[in-house]
Amino acid sequence: MMRSRFARDPLTYAEPLYQRAIEAVIEFIGDQRYQPGGRLPSENDLAAELGISRPTLREALTELQTQGVIERRRGVGTFVAEEKPASLRPGIERLRSFRSLSQSAGVSFARSSWSVQEAFADEDVASALGVRLGEPVVYVRTTATASEIPAATFGTYILPKYVNVDRLRAYSSGSLLDFVIEAGSPKLHHTNTELSATDASGSVSVWLDVPDGTPVLGLAEIFFDRSGRSVMYSRNYFLTTQVSFNLVRTVD
Repeated sequence: MMRSRFARDPLTYAEPLYQRAIEAVIEFIGDQRYQPGGRLPSENDLAAELGISRPTLREALTELQTQGVIERRRGVGTFVAEEKPASLRPGIERLRSFRSLSQSAGVSFARSSWSVQEAFADEDVASALGVRLGEPVVYVRTTATASEIPAATFGTYILPKYVNVDRLRAYSSGSLLDFVIEAGSPKLHHTNTELSATDASGSVSVWLDVPDGTPVLGLAEIFFDRSGRSVMYSRNYFLTTQVSFNLVRTVD
């Protein structure tokens, strides 16, 4: 039975159960070499195989269906989804970089711009990071393409004590979030995220290479470490023609 993903110490591993169940189902599909169109075991059997409850499994399957990994046919069963053209419609519950989301969706990722600057905290940044107005920060601007089309732009502020600026400037493969995750420090735990619908204008239009007034999704995030300290603040914009986010909400 595949129980390894659910044997971690709950006091030191904070990932939600259904997220771990998602990973376990994907691992099960790969280990058993299911092909597109292949029928998975019943919910009862799959829950027993993975060593998890049916409600947790059902929540994971709902998310995987939204992601296009599986298909659930009423009265028939659950199947591995037939291969379809790649799209980017990730779930937003789990903290992952845009590069990671793109790769998971089978969408080619490329970084079309990268800028690392030393700056000073304005009111928003100072409030988000819990520092004084005008305190030095490092500002990183990244623009990314998905399937060779501009898709998102990220402007992220981080306190200088958390990064080596020279190494950051030489980093060539992803965003500041990727850099921090790969470095393993600071150890990120969660974010406070605010979503907003807006229009591209000014520098955002330039970064995304779209006319002013183009609809975009704004996403502002404060990143916290495991001790609850804010360490990064990010203002991001996504082209709605290229990216849409899915949110799974449960009823208590």
